[in-house]
Amino acid sequence: MNSPFAVLKLTTGETLFAELVDVGDYSFTVKHPRLVKIVGLSPGSRQEGFGLVPWIPFTDDEIFELKEQIVYYIGELNEESIKFYGATLMREEIAKLNINGKKRLEDGEYGFTVYKEVLEAIRELGEDYSIKYGISPMEHTITDEDLSSDRTLN
Repeated sequence: MNSPFAVLKLTTGETLFAELVDVGDYSFTVKHPRLVKIVGLSPGSRQEGFGLVPWIPFTDDEIFELKEQIVYYIGELNEESIKFYGATLMREEIAKLNINGKKRLEDGEYGFTVYKEVLEAIRELGEDYSIKYGISPMEHTITDEDLSSDRTLN
């Protein structure tokens, strides 16, 4: 594989998107595995879409070893799927930053300081994800003006 981003079909029927970290003699090590969930786009419609959710919720673990016996198929993700996967991971990280920022405000930290630090972290995250996954960093780019204005998190 030329890319570390893989789609895996498991013998359980689950389909995962993940970053392939290592291929061992009898196992695959993956990072940030996300389960593909097929969803209807509207009630009564035959159209379907898909979303990605953490493969094993309720854990902060992000690296998993999969025994080769449970992997039915492994292939390289196409470019569109890599972008979708990266955008999903980025949204998850932004949500964590916002939750942390709101917690800091509740603990009495100064609003502008928290706001600025969260926006800077989001901007840096967007730049990193743009390079790694080939996605636009943000729909709305965070500017230096945003970082200098007196705002607080909602």
